[in-house]
Amino acid sequence: MTVTAQDIPGRNCIALILDDQPCLADGMVNHPEEAILLLAHSDPYLLRKAMDGVRIEYEPQAPCFFD
Repeated sequence: MTVTAQDIPGRNCIALILDDQPCLADGMVNHPEEAILLLAHSDPYLLRKAMDGVRIEYEPQAPCFFD
């Protein structure tokens, strides 16, 4: 089973400090530790096989700094 942001009913949001942290990235990844998807399987071998099949491509964006 693969779960992405589109599978989350309601708001894709966790109240970390404010209600501004997505449960799963949706369209843009805000930081290196942000979750993109969840994988689950009852068979550890098949889960590893699924993990090996995942390829994530990032398009670098210009940094945004605030004063």
